[in-house]
Amino acid sequence: MTVSDIRGTNVINSVATSEQRLQSVRRVCGNTTKSWDSLSAKEKYILGRHTLVDDKHRFLYCSIPKAACSNWKRVLMVLDGRATNISAVKKVQHSSFTRLKDFPPSVAKQKLREYYKFMFVREPFGRLLSAYKDKFVLNNNVFHKRYGTQIIRHMRKNAQANSTGDDVKIREFLQHVLDSHAEDMNEHWMPFYKLCQPCVVSYDFIGSMENLESDSTQVLKQLNVNEQIFILFPETYPRRMRLTALLSGKWNGKMRISDARGMSVNSSVVTSGQRKKSVKEVCGNMQKSWDSLSKEERQILGKHILVNDEHKFLYCSVPKVACSNWKRVMMVLDGQAIDSNAIKRVNHHSFTTLADFPPLVVKHKLQEYYKFMFVREPFARLLSAFKDKFVLNNTAFHKRYGTQIIRHVRKNAPVNSKGNDVKVAEFLQYVVDSHVEDMNEHWMPFYELCQPCVVSYDFIGSMENLESDSTHVLKQLNVNEQVSFPRQQNYYRAGGKGYVKSKKVSNIPPGLMRNVLKKYALDYKMFSYQMPNK
Repeated sequence: MTVSDIRGTNVINSVATSEQRLQSVRRVCGNTTKSWDSLSAKEKYILGRHTLVDDKHRFLYCSIPKAACSNWKRVLMVLDGRATNISAVKKVQHSSFTRLKDFPPSVAKQKLREYYKFMFVREPFGRLLSAYKDKFVLNNNVFHKRYGTQIIRHMRKNAQANSTGDDVKIREFLQHVLDSHAEDMNEHWMPFYKLCQPCVVSYDFIGSMENLESDSTQVLKQLNVNEQIFILFPETYPRRMRLTALLSGKWNGKMRISDARGMSVNSSVVTSGQRKKSVKEVCGNMQKSWDSLSKEERQILGKHILVNDEHKFLYCSVPKVACSNWKRVMMVLDGQAIDSNAIKRVNHHSFTTLADFPPLVVKHKLQEYYKFMFVREPFARLLSAFKDKFVLNNTAFHKRYGTQIIRHVRKNAPVNSKGNDVKVAEFLQYVVDSHVEDMNEHWMPFYELCQPCVVSYDFIGSMENLESDSTHVLKQLNVNEQVSFPRQQNYYRAGGKGYVKSKKVSNIPPGLMRNVLKKYALDYKMFSYQMPNK
């Protein structure tokens, strides 16, 4: 197994609930009479150090490294007034929190009895490999010096005295873990039971990374702070190491579909340079590469990147973002047509994609070719997909997705449903309940389709600036004299009147709208779109 295969571990607890985990803890702990007083001084210190305290909201959180603890600390920072918005917390100062060890024993025991207590766990081997990657594969000089040199001295015969500890192998790390006493381990790979003592502390909720989004939402509701703060954790965490998008806010509005262009969207003045800067900030120091992607991610990305070898460019095709017109441009450039405006129908399966090449060639093209993609206000794109696939006469989508949505959302749905009467709220609920990588490409998020943390795009255009941005790309490719971008349909224009006038999105439940925005929060943040605020 490679480090990039972490998400491929067979995680059977991905469907376990908190109650099932609590029952399992009770079974394992049995009739033990362990208590705070029965713990050794070292055990008390470890538990006290890792249990964070919020007196205002009366809860204790046992912080487990590599199990979303940094994000939960961001939540605590907002709740204790040190930050107004989770997304504004770029770096967490882990030593700045109030902990159970800061209180005298009698007060600590009182809080353990009376406060709401929760912890989050994760498939143990997945956590262990994540710790190895974070501390020994990535550039972490502190861990290299403190633990890397120690592991090398422990494992290698005739280890060099001047080793910098930056070349620890996975087998060496695992052997070091095996040879260590649990209570002497670093917190990043110390077992859960040692960190949080579930046979001593009667936790009210034990969430998991595998159900991170739903479990975290449930905890915030239990603490009665879900209206004050909401958080998007990676929704399919067991499958891959996904970026985290964090946002705070509410949705309380009513909107017609035809108002999608009228939302408060500042993206119309955002340049490609600004979007690229935003992508870089969100991706941070992640060292993601083609090799680090899962098989599913490679398939999705490879299928959506179109290749033109003559002009040496790659275009990531995002449905509902002028992709048909960009394909018309490519048909002219590869000799299939003379005039982009004369092409009535595009055969979307007729293009060369990155998936058609072996890995070495793929990597070469990703390094050497000019790369671009186009984005669009995420909610407007979502509603455009609804209109195109479910409002208009699209029998194929009605049959494949409409019937599926109706069965998923409606109680006692008729067996013979044709799927041609899906309501917008039903569609949105279906989207919210879907795993991102299982979505249809017409509403799959940009980050999943085009992997901007892996592909270093030279230009990121937008629908809001389609005319000027497309002209810029054609000039960069030195083909602006050879082909023109097709004349735009009315609904491409920011002020267009053709955008789903006939239907209304009235009274979308605020909770549903919040969940939709959470689902696409990473697209909003990564590509500098402002969250709807009306």
